Amino acid sequence: MGKCDSYCSERMSVSLSYVPIQREFSLLLLPMVEKKLRQIVPSLLDRPSLLAHTIYQSLIYDSALVEEGFSLVGTSIETNEGEKWPGTSEVILGNEKWFDVWLQAEKQCRLNPSALHCYRTC
Repeated sequence: MGKCDSYCSERMSVSLSYVPIQREFSLLLLPMVEKKLRQIVPSLLDRPSLLAHTIYQSLIYDSALVEEGFSLVGTSIETNEGEKWPGTSEVILGNEKWFDVWLQAEKQCRLNPSALHCYRTC
C-alpha cells in the first residue's frame, strides 16, 4: 500500500464515518433559496410591507429547519468552533442597505400605524 493509499483510506474512514444525510441535503439546497432572496429583495425595497413579510417568512423558514433538526454539525462545512447556522434571513438582514430600509419602514409604522404601507400586502 502506497503513501497516498494509506492517507486516503485513513481520511475516508474519518470523514465518512457519519454523514447526517438530511442535514447535508438541506445544506445543499440552501444556496438556491438564498439566491432567490438576493434576486427578489431589491424589487421589494420600495414595498415595505412585502419586504417585512419576506423577512418574516424567512425567519419562519429558518426556525422550521432548526426545529426539524438542521444544524451545521456533521455537515461538510462544520467548523471546530461549533458555528451556528446564520439562516436564510441573514441574506436580507445581513445586508446593511436592506436592513436599514426595513428598519426605517418598521419605525415609521411604529410612529404612524395607520400609514397605508403598514398594512398593505400587495
